[in-house]
Amino acid sequence: MRARRETRFSFNFNNKLRNRSFTTIRLFNEKKYKPGELHAIILKTKDNVVTLYGEAEVVESRKIYGRDFNEFIAQIDIGHSLDKLKFLLETIYRGEDIDNTAFSLVLFRYLDNDVP
Repeated sequence: MRARRETRFSFNFNNKLRNRSFTTIRLFNEKKYKPGELHAIILKTKDNVVTLYGEAEVVESRKIYGRDFNEFIAQIDIGHSLDKLKFLLETIYRGEDIDNTAFSLVLFRYLDNDVP
């Protein structure tokens, strides 16, 4: 693998990691998730089972505030309601004011030879 970064998941919502392209929502960091970056996509479950899904390229990354999430984004990213998405983000990022927190909505695409 040539990936310089790792993107880890603890749950495979919507079974999205098996799609050619998929999204993820992460805390905004202007140094991460640049178009063209290669990431090793890793799923580590609560049972500590680690699965390397492959290498994916960042296609696009958009800065978005929690208050701007909508039902469309929630359903595409996790396959659940907007309320569920906000609940999950509040659980993951304890202490953050989700509505006023900047996130990156990242679109990944597996390299041709790494589609799971």
